[in-house]
Amino acid sequence: MFAQPDGSFKCKESHTLYPSALNLGPDQMWVVTAQGSLARISTPASALRRMVEADREHTEAVSDYAEIPPLLDLRAAAFDFVAAMALGLPYPTEVPR
Repeated sequence: MFAQPDGSFKCKESHTLYPSALNLGPDQMWVVTAQGSLARISTPASALRRMVEADREHTEAVSDYAEIPPLLDLRAAAFDFVAAMALGLPYPTEVPR
């Protein structure tokens, strides 16, 4: 999909999508990449909150096997946060604890 001057998005097959038709979760937002493509990403605040939660779960893990899922969640949230920062989204004003 590629951004159009009127705020809509058009795909190669000439289908048009308007921002009001995007089905986003409360912790998601849409952005336009440098290539003009539409992308759905986690908000920086959501990614940061997920990182804090995963770190907390990791430190509270009672076995080696219980540490693995929180570490995978932490990695996914960190990738989401880095992607949001790379797209120029602002750093969250409130940092979760």
